[in-house]
Amino acid sequence: MTIAKGVRSIGLPSGTLLALWVLGGLLLALTTGCTAHTQIPGRDATKLLINMSQEEVFSVMGKPHAVETYPPLEFWLYRTDSDRSGTPTILPVGFANAHVTGWGLPYYENAIRASSDKTTPAAH
Repeated sequence: MTIAKGVRSIGLPSGTLLALWVLGGLLLALTTGCTAHTQIPGRDATKLLINMSQEEVFSVMGKPHAVETYPPLEFWLYRTDSDRSGTPTILPVGFANAHVTGWGLPYYENAIRASSDKTTPAAH
């Protein structure tokens, strides 16, 4: 086997080095793929803060995919990368009086529940 000047052979059997490169590439792909579902392309959800204005959120996160209202809250919904099953996920950001009050699916689901409780007529 011809080796570039200054490079020493470590005596691996033919094809072993290639197999190690392939294995390393697969491990890299798998480990980065496991964290990709939490990312929002072109957006930085780690910069969200309670009481941020809608303008500040827009500058950090961009235009939301959808907007929903559950009085007294308004939610901006951002699509994230797909989860491990391939299903697209969302990151809801809640606002009251045009300022962030919270974000995430649990916060969003609680707001929907609270809103529906207020609009459901009481049983007599």
